Amino acid sequence: MAARHRPNPITVLVVDDSPAVLTGARAVLDEADSVAVMGCCDNGREAVAVVDRLRPDVVVMDLDMPEVDGVEACRLITAAHPEVKVLMHTGTSRGRRAEEAMRAGAAGIEPKTGDADALIAAVHRAYGSRTC
Repeated sequence: MAARHRPNPITVLVVDDSPAVLTGARAVLDEADSVAVMGCCDNGREAVAVVDRLRPDVVVMDLDMPEVDGVEACRLITAAHPEVKVLMHTGTSRGRRAEEAMRAGAAGIEPKTGDADALIAAVHRAYGSRTC
């Protein structure tokens, strides 16, 4: 997907406990001119600390992770930094956990089964951009 170039890319933190998903999502997002990946984490506790320090525009985060799950991390991040958007990147885009994530403040839910273009577009939607 060729999103229009933005003078200031959307900054993103990727959070997932699966090394393969973490690497894949980062690779996809690194290819988009409109997105700049600031870093990666493998659990919700670390994500909260990194958001406190780096303040990305969007956090792309898994629902089910060790230490602090995605729902609780989303709740903590959005309470402390309402300007940071959390996009849940999960294998379960419907159901109780997805509803919990939305109530916790998630800006959206994107299934892991989507393609590269879908993930990039979801980051733009979460950020509030309509450029893609």
